[in-house]
Amino acid sequence: FGINKNDDEEAFGVNGEVFIPELNMGIFGRYGIYRNRDLDEEGNTFSFGITFLDLFSKNDRVGLAYGRDLSNEELRQENGDDVPDVLELYYDFQFLPNVRLGFSLQQRNSLKETFAGFRLKTDFDVTPRGRLTQ
Repeated sequence: FGINKNDDEEAFGVNGEVFIPELNMGIFGRYGIYRNRDLDEEGNTFSFGITFLDLFSKNDRVGLAYGRDLSNEELRQENGDDVPDVLELYYDFQFLPNVRLGFSLQQRNSLKETFAGFRLKTDFDVTPRGRLTQ
């Protein structure tokens, strides 16, 4: 039982994002569905959230998001599994020109487990300065 590499599968998803400059706010929503035609089973996933820019200082971000991992509601309930969801509150800021520091607080698995996190993100510009615009 289970997925076989020769199974007939299909998947699709949609993504929407809007930035409202007057509020320095971004909103996003995503939805995806996976179908295994051979097993006659499917699962879906979704997420949505909101982000505010420059809320406490220049180049910082504060966001709140909710999402659910790929899940088949009927099978999950039959197995007594937790809802594979995540609620996240995060904050990050520009620490150096190419370095952002971030902190997050997440609740997972039917919002019963809490995790704190720390993120370090670096960006590297590998294109020669001015070369693409000349």
